[in-house]
Amino acid sequence: MWPVPLSVLANMVPELPWDAVRQRKLGLARNRLFRLIHQGLHTNEQEQMETEGAGMIECFRGTNLYRIEIISNIPLMQLHDH
Repeated sequence: MWPVPLSVLANMVPELPWDAVRQRKLGLARNRLFRLIHQGLHTNEQEQMETEGAGMIECFRGTNLYRIEIISNIPLMQLHDH
C-alpha cells in the first residue's frame, strides 16, 4: 500500500542542485538552487510577518495550544499501548 503514495510524493519533491552538479549540469543546478533559495526566502518572510510581536504566551493559544496538547500526550498513549 505504501509504495504508491510514496512514489507520487517522490515525484513531487524538487530535485536538489547537488544531483545536477554531480551530473555536470551546472545550468540546471543553478536554476534549482535559485528556486530553492527563492522559496526559502518567501517562507522566511511569511513566518516573520506571522510571528512579529509574538511572545512565549502565543505558544499556549489557539492552534499552538492544540499542538502542545497532542505532543505532550504522545508518551501517555505509548505507555497505554504497552
